[in-house]
Amino acid sequence: MSYESFRTIAEQKINRNLENLFYSLLLKQHANLDSKALKIGAEIYAASVDWLNHGSPPAEQYIEKALPFLVTKTKSFI
Repeated sequence: MSYESFRTIAEQKINRNLENLFYSLLLKQHANLDSKALKIGAEIYAASVDWLNHGSPPAEQYIEKALPFLVTKTKSFI
């Protein structure tokens, strides 16, 4: 396995674990909030971080691409 392949797999696993950790912390800190709302908020936050990290395409184009994914993803929470 090449370094690049390993790095990609490791990065995905680390990101997933960090997302789960942060979500658990959010649930503990905001126990009075609906967990569905927190999940939706986390998905929107993740999309914004992804856009900030990659910065391309322009925000409007990114939203047009990301919105169908976010809607599909958040429907699974409801």
